[in-house]
Amino acid sequence: MRLRKYTLLSGLAQMLFCCLQGVSIDSMPNRAIAKSAHHQFSHNGELLIALAFAFPVCELGPRMLWIAFALLQVGAWSNGLSYLVIAVSNCPQPMFSNSPG
Repeated sequence: MRLRKYTLLSGLAQMLFCCLQGVSIDSMPNRAIAKSAHHQFSHNGELLIALAFAFPVCELGPRMLWIAFALLQVGAWSNGLSYLVIAVSNCPQPMFSNSPG
């Protein structure tokens, strides 16, 4: 069950990255989106950790397990990183126009 271990490690890495990124929020040009990125990393890390413990119960076949693992990794990491890119670059993005701050 290597995927369970890798999912758990990925979730822990997101939580660690969340903590490190949280310290640098004040130095980013767009603080509101930086806070959003912080929350995205936190919640996605929690999701990956929870799913690491749920994988054995899902009874997925090996191929579906790999597909689920790949999609979870791409989705969880790209979500937080997209917010972080906007926070660091302060690029005006119409999708984030209703964000507080």
